[in-house]
Amino acid sequence: MTDDADYCGPFTRSPKCVRFAELSGGAMSALLDRDLSEASRVAGVSLTEYFVTDTARWLWQFRLDQMAADPGHRHGRDRSNDRAGDDQP
Repeated sequence: MTDDADYCGPFTRSPKCVRFAELSGGAMSALLDRDLSEASRVAGVSLTEYFVTDTARWLWQFRLDQMAADPGHRHGRDRSNDRAGDDQP
């Protein structure tokens, strides 16, 4: 969640909007170092203090470990070669 005070439209019941932004390894590394301003700069969005809490930092370490273990899956899975009906993740 960002601190941007964007207007979300007439059907919004909350003053905050949620915007999904992909965080790169560089942004997650900065968050692990509790460098919120650098992480925000790298991510291209203003990140809130929540992103450097212990709870959130656990997630950044987990994701960085996943990326290191399988670099081909950094941007999600390419399902174009999956067989029809194959539900394997």
